[in-house]
Amino acid sequence: MWHFYCPNIIYGEGALNFLENLKEKRCFIVTDKVIDDLGYLKILTDKLAKYGKEYAVFNEVVPDPHEEDVIKGKDKCNKYSPDLIIALGGGSVIDTAKGIWVMYEYPEYTLDDINPFSAQLYDFANKAKLIAIPTTSGTGSEVTWAAIISRFENDVWRKMSLPHMSLVPTFAIVDPIFPKGMPPKLTVLTAF
Repeated sequence: MWHFYCPNIIYGEGALNFLENLKEKRCFIVTDKVIDDLGYLKILTDKLAKYGKEYAVFNEVVPDPHEEDVIKGKDKCNKYSPDLIIALGGGSVIDTAKGIWVMYEYPEYTLDDINPFSAQLYDFANKAKLIAIPTTSGTGSEVTWAAIISRFENDVWRKMSLPHMSLVPTFAIVDPIFPKGMPPKLTVLTAF
């Protein structure tokens, strides 16, 4: 028997307006410096301000995110105590946000505890929901139940696959305004 897990997907021009409908008020935004430089973060924060939502930003995500990045983001997230985590970016940003989300919901967990058989993870999203807003077309992380995080171990960088059905974001907001504005080189790189 097969089960298919998918977040609620809000798609189309103006999809960001969906944020107005959410009762959550404290948003923790996970992104990277490129998204900030492109002005995408400002688009999001302007919407949040318009809808009366507070926010804190963690913009230190790097390509092929490291475990230390997730822990650093989790620490900042814990201090802010959001009821909504928003990932704005590509697969690396969304995967980092998924790791932060798990460690925020379950402070006693490490990334090693995320596997398909983690029964406790089924009772999820008690502190915060996760919204994934992709800015690229590539990994599909906004609708999948896995994350890829790198760890330095035995003098080698190793990519860890972290699969669990609870890692599917609560919502995926897919607004073409973001991928449409990608630099041509990034468009090509994420197409394959």
